[in-house]
Amino acid sequence: MDIKQNGSTKAEPFHIDKNIITEVISKYKDLDIAITDPEWDEKKQNYKKVYYWKDKPKVNGAAALNSKQLIIRNTNEYPEVDWDIFKHLEPWQAQYIKDKLPKTFEFGRDGRGHSLYKVKNLPENPESTKSLELGARTLLEYRAAGSYSIFAGQLDKTSKATTAGKEIAEIDYKYLKKLFNRAAALAALTIITPGNKEVINNFLLAAAGEFYVNKILKTTTIKIFKSWLHLIKRTDRENETVKSIEGIYKSGRASNIFSKNYPVPISEAEKYQFREIVKRVGLKYEDKPTESMEAFEGMMNGSEEPQTKELKGYCLNEYIKLPIKVPKFLIERLFKENSINFISGPKGNGKTELILGFCNALVRGLNVLKYTCPEEYPITLIDGEMDPYDMVERNNLYIAELGPPKKDYFHIINYAQQLKQTIPDIKGNTGQQLILNYALKQEKLVGKKPIIVLDNLRSLSNYKENESDEWLPIGKWLVKMRGLGFTIIVVDHHGKEAKGPRGTSSKTDWANVSLLVTSDKEKGNPNMRMSVKFDKARGLKPDETDDFIAEYDFQGTWFVGDSKQKQSDEEFCKQIYDRITKQKAYSIKYLKSLDKDLVKGTVTKEAYETILKNHKQTPSQKDLAGQIGIAAGKVNRLMKKGGPYEQWCVLNSNKNTKGEVNE
Repeated sequence: MDIKQNGSTKAEPFHIDKNIITEVISKYKDLDIAITDPEWDEKKQNYKKVYYWKDKPKVNGAAALNSKQLIIRNTNEYPEVDWDIFKHLEPWQAQYIKDKLPKTFEFGRDGRGHSLYKVKNLPENPESTKSLELGARTLLEYRAAGSYSIFAGQLDKTSKATTAGKEIAEIDYKYLKKLFNRAAALAALTIITPGNKEVINNFLLAAAGEFYVNKILKTTTIKIFKSWLHLIKRTDRENETVKSIEGIYKSGRASNIFSKNYPVPISEAEKYQFREIVKRVGLKYEDKPTESMEAFEGMMNGSEEPQTKELKGYCLNEYIKLPIKVPKFLIERLFKENSINFISGPKGNGKTELILGFCNALVRGLNVLKYTCPEEYPITLIDGEMDPYDMVERNNLYIAELGPPKKDYFHIINYAQQLKQTIPDIKGNTGQQLILNYALKQEKLVGKKPIIVLDNLRSLSNYKENESDEWLPIGKWLVKMRGLGFTIIVVDHHGKEAKGPRGTSSKTDWANVSLLVTSDKEKGNPNMRMSVKFDKARGLKPDETDDFIAEYDFQGTWFVGDSKQKQSDEEFCKQIYDRITKQKAYSIKYLKSLDKDLVKGTVTKEAYETILKNHKQTPSQKDLAGQIGIAAGKVNRLMKKGGPYEQWCVLNSNKNTKGEVNE
C-alpha cells in the first residue's frame, strides 16, 4: 500500500465551499447530494469507490464538509453527462463536441467533466443510465437513476472534484437525449477516421452509408458530418462531402461500416458498437428506446423483452437490394460463418475426436472427410472436461501428420489451467463475457474472428437440461455471439433415447446444423468409426445431408468409411450372383440333357414343351431370399434397376454374366 508521509492513507484535508453547496441544494431541493468519508481503493489507487452509497446521509447546511467527500446520487430528473471523450480526443476536439449541449452546472476534476441537467417532460419509462463505448473506450455516459458520481472532494492523492457554476440548465428530456446521441456519434466518427487523408473519400462512403442504411435523416447526417470536417480540420471538403451524402440519399444505394470495398480499419466488434451509436441518432424517445444495444443486452440477460411498437418490413424488390452480406462456408457444404452448430452423441462415441479433426483442418485450411476448408480459420476451443494432457496427446498426432498450425490460430482454454480449475458457468454473464473477451483478444492477434468450440455443454454449465427456461440464457448468448459475427460449435451429449442432444428439445431451435454421432465399431478394424447423421441442416441442400461413416486412423487422418449397410449389401449381392450363376450353369446342363432325351424319344414333344415353358433358368427373388436367409423385400431393393446388385455386377463381373431374375 502506498502510505503517505504521516503513515496514513486518509485523504489530505480539502476545503469544500460550503456556501456554494448550500446555495445549490437550497435552490434545487430534489437534488440528492450525500456526504461520506473518502475510502481508499488500493486496486485503483483512488477514492472514487463509495461502499453502500445508497445509505449515505444527505448533506445539510449544518454539516461540516472539510475532509469529507460529497456524492451525487443521480436521478432521472437530475441526470449528468460524463464526458469521457476528453480521454480519447484532443482537448479542443472534446470541448467542441461538449459545446453542442447547453451550458450548465458542472463538477468533477477541476470543476469539469460532468454536466448536470434538470430534465422536464420525462416520459413514463425514461432510459436511465447509459454508457456508449467503442472498443475498450467509454465515450459518453448518461448517468441517471441507479448511479452516483463524486460531486466534490478527493478523487485520488493529487486530484480533487470541485464544482463550477450555480445554475443547472433545464432541458426537455427528448432534446437532451438527442443531443447526447449526436455528440456520441460525432465523437465515434472522429475517433475511427483513418489517419491517411488519401482514403478519406472511401471512409466517407462507408460512414455516411451507415447513417443512410440506419434511416438517419439526411439533414441530421449532413450536420454531423459538417461538424466532423471541422474536427479533422478538413472544412475545405464541405461542399464535396455534402454532395456525396446527398447522392447517397438520392440514389438509395449505400455502403456501410462493414463494407469490404471501403474498409474501415477497426475491429468487427467496434463496427457493431459504431452501428449501435449511429442507430441511437435516429431514436425518437416517445418511450424507452427499443433499438438500443441496452435493450438487446437486456434480452440476452433474460430480462423482459422490449415492447416493439412497429415491425419493419420491405417489399421483396427492396429487400433483395439491402446490404445483407452473403454468408460463406467455413467448411463447404457443412458449417457457415455466423452460425450456431451442434455435434452430439452418446458418451465415448468420438465427439471430441471428431471436433478435433474439424479444428485441425480449419486452422490449416485443409480438407477433412468429404469436406473442403477453403481457407484457414482460427479456433478458440473451450474444454471443460478433458484431462489436460489428452489435448497434448491427441493434437500431437495431427501435428505429426499435418505440421503445426499458424501461431495463435488454435487456442485451447482447458478447465485445469483456470482459477480453482473451473471455467465460470456459461449460463451466467461472467462466463459468457470471459469467453467473448478471449475471442476478441484472439481476433486482434490473427485478424480473423475465431470459431468458438464449446466442449462440452454439460461440463461448462450446471443448467437443468430438461427445462427450456434454464437453457434460454445460454441460447440467447449463442444468438448474441452469432450477431457479433462469431461461429459457434457446441458439443453435447445424447439423451437416453439417443434421438438428439440431451434435455430440452429447444436447444437446437436456433442452430443452423446439428450432427448426430454414434459409434459404428467394426470387428477387426483398429480405426475409430462413427455414423454421422444430420438432425438439422439449415442452409444445406438435400444431396448435402446424406448420412456417412467417419473413420479415424489415430494418425491424424480422417476419411469416409464404408457403412455396415454397404458392406452387408455387397455380401448379399455376391451371394445373389453366386446362386444365379450356379442355377444358370445347372439350367444349361439340364436343358442339354433334355434335348438328348427328346432325340432319343424318352421324352415326348408335348412333355418337352411343357418342361421348357415352366423351367426357370434363374431363381426368383423369393427363392433367393429363402436361400440367403433375408427378406424378399430386401432382395427386391437390391435388384432394382440401377440398384446395388447391378452396380456390384458392373464392378465385379462381366456385364453379360449378371443375368435376369424371375419375379
